[in-house]
Amino acid sequence: MTAVGAAVFALVVIVGLAGQQLMHFWWSLLLLGVGWNFLFVGGTALLPASYAPAEQFRAQGANDLVVFGSQAVASLSAGWFLFSFGWNAMMLACVPFILGAFALVVWKTRLDRPAPVPVDARAGPR
Repeated sequence: MTAVGAAVFALVVIVGLAGQQLMHFWWSLLLLGVGWNFLFVGGTALLPASYAPAEQFRAQGANDLVVFGSQAVASLSAGWFLFSFGWNAMMLACVPFILGAFALVVWKTRLDRPAPVPVDARAGPR
């Protein structure tokens, strides 16, 4: 789910860099909402598995504070960023975060993959 969200965010950047007509803004915003939902749901589902049962509620509260606090800062600073640097810079500023999300998905996938069993161990005792 997280990988799909990051892929949709990559589409946001591609569509956003393709032009600055109303269609590009509309599709970028639509894809942004879909990608954010996938990433939010995927991240929220992974969070409880990362902590002991006694810490899960505090971890969820801290996560919500960080997520929604950073959303507030991003929303309030988006107009200034767009005015100061332009649309293309705003789109390109997203790329490191998208790559970071993909890297975390790959890292988590490798952690969850079981270790390969040596060929000699499969044969059993002789």
